[in-house]
Amino acid sequence: MVFGFKSKKKILIVDDNADTVEILKSLLEKEGYKVLVSQDGEEGVQIAAQQIPDLILMDINMPGLRGDMAAMRIRGEASTRHIPIVILTGVEDVQEKVLASQAGVVDYITKPYSPEKLLIQIKRLTQ
Repeated sequence: MVFGFKSKKKILIVDDNADTVEILKSLLEKEGYKVLVSQDGEEGVQIAAQQIPDLILMDINMPGLRGDMAAMRIRGEASTRHIPIVILTGVEDVQEKVLASQAGVVDYITKPYSPEKLLIQIKRLTQ
């Protein structure tokens, strides 16, 4: 905090669906968050290491590096292991939830989701 001003919290969205990214980006920017975007897991890992976001919203099924594997890599680095990761996906599957949990994600939210509930969870995790 400098001169009483709080810096904007940074949220990284990792999702290969452009529509999902735009909806989330718009929602988050209206709430005052700085939004970073990646379209795949590999790039998401790199952005997380470079930008150190306050929270990551990540899809599970993406081309290349899946969300659970990207989460494991983020958790494996000292500089990024503290970042909360929320899986936000259309996949309602117990095995996917288990894999995400084993990868260290803090929540697994399925689409369609309530924007209000999502924002409450984001605020809680970025305090």
